[in-house]
Amino acid sequence: MLDEFPDIDEINPGFPYRFHPSKGGLLPWALIGTDFAFFWLMHGSDPEKWTVVVAECALDGYWHYEGSMTSFMLDFVHGRTGLKALEYLSDQKPTFVVDVHESQATDRA
Repeated sequence: MLDEFPDIDEINPGFPYRFHPSKGGLLPWALIGTDFAFFWLMHGSDPEKWTVVVAECALDGYWHYEGSMTSFMLDFVHGRTGLKALEYLSDQKPTFVVDVHESQATDRA
């Protein structure tokens, strides 16, 4: 999924985070179309303590969620993230799509 994002400096040099594998970088785990990306903020060595960053795909805006991915997803599905930009999604039934390219690569391994 990292290949979905070009170099941050090309998109928005003022964006305060870098992508993995930079120390403390962002590791993407979900996309909402071309609107938003959800990332783990990989601070510290314990993945259980990583928090969530939601960013516009153009990296013009971002929001930090002070909880785990699981907590975020529960709040997200129930429309309780507090992020106005995501409110339009709370009226829609959640769907989850497998990345076909990723799935095919795993099948061949």
